[in-house]
Amino acid sequence: MAFPASPSNNDVHKEGNRSFVYDSTLGVWDQVKDISSVPTAPLPFVLPHSSSNLVEGAMYYDSVNNTVRVYNGSTWVQIMENAATGGTITSYSGYVVHTFTSSGTFTVPQDLMADILVVGGGAGGATQHGGGGGGGGILYNSDTTNTSSNASLSMPKGSYNIVVGAGGQGGQSAGTNGANGNASSVIANNISKLSFLPMTAGYGGYGGTYNSVAGAGGGATNGNGGGGGSNSGGGGAGSTNGNTGGTGATHSTGGGGGGGAGAGGGGTAGSTGGVANSGGVGALGVTNGGGNGGVGLAYDIYDGTSGYYGGGGGGGAVQGSANSAGDGGLGGGGGGGLASQGNHSTGRAGAGGVGALGRGTDGVYDVSNHIYAKGGHGAANTGGGGGSSGSNSTIAGNGGSGVVIIRYQK
Repeated sequence: MAFPASPSNNDVHKEGNRSFVYDSTLGVWDQVKDISSVPTAPLPFVLPHSSSNLVEGAMYYDSVNNTVRVYNGSTWVQIMENAATGGTITSYSGYVVHTFTSSGTFTVPQDLMADILVVGGGAGGATQHGGGGGGGGILYNSDTTNTSSNASLSMPKGSYNIVVGAGGQGGQSAGTNGANGNASSVIANNISKLSFLPMTAGYGGYGGTYNSVAGAGGGATNGNGGGGGSNSGGGGAGSTNGNTGGTGATHSTGGGGGGGAGAGGGGTAGSTGGVANSGGVGALGVTNGGGNGGVGLAYDIYDGTSGYYGGGGGGGAVQGSANSAGDGGLGGGGGGGLASQGNHSTGRAGAGGVGALGRGTDGVYDVSNHIYAKGGHGAANTGGGGGSSGSNSTIAGNGGSGVVIIRYQK
């Protein structure tokens, strides 16, 4: 096919029943269905005519991102020379998704634009009606922030080390804190371009145990603090954009919830104060329950449906009257355990929080003694914090592991 030499922008050329318009910005002839409405000024990085005139299969070279793009009938998508590799690969609605539930390598055969979610590991809860573990930190399309509207990132051709942080272990014996989670990250290997900065999502901080032990602060970046132990243990501070854990109850029977990744998603404090009986005597703090874990943040990157990550673990409690343990936060937080203190039956253990890739497990209410009032585990690959146990002889919930998810257009 012979096109005219030295064409100008929007020049028209016909070959049989096909028409072409010259795009001087991209230096290509583009086939169109008709030429009745060609704009005079092209948009940057887009063909200079409306998509209603385009023929499916039209292509152009994007010199800014060094990719070839093809029109699929509704939008422009980049053509991959070879498929990217790494993680578990799925697809939906025009997207390819690589999900890393364990550490590995992501290899990109050519530059691409991608959405990247990095979630750190959640922390373990404390034993003995202590604080829930903080949810893992979250980064989204940024090395510092986690706003769901952040623009896609350019990933230069090459390989990337993917680290998925493990969750922290829950307390294992009387009066023990949980363990911090571990950070997750995406770091480019030997790539000279500076357009991709390392992304490291911080860990959740552990929950503090009875008596007045503070929860740990979250790890940088965006890690969430653990809940404080009962008897007013302070909540651990969140790092950067992370949230602080809840404070333990003023009496000895309820721990604070672990901080969650959501804005304002700090764990709640254990309820405080006694109530008067019918005889007017204060019930000496026995109505103190565990605090709920903080709510995480929601993204649709995994399968197109919005789901939560990074929920805090629920605080544990010892029941008196109508006490209940704290619920795990949305984003896979584990529920707090509830231990019986006498013949009470109106309270409940904390429920596990729902997460994008799973649900935290419920805490256990032991109605007969203190042995089985376990804290619930944070959901794997959501970064949920573990729930505190309700008693001194029961293990607390482990934090959920983190995850790295990478999505790009087919």
